[in-house]
Amino acid sequence: WVLGLQFQEHWVMVEQ
Repeated sequence: WVLGLQFQEHWVMVEQ
């Protein structure tokens, strides 16, 4: 799922 992938990537950026 493209939307889920983008959300995960954004979450990783926020965590770092």
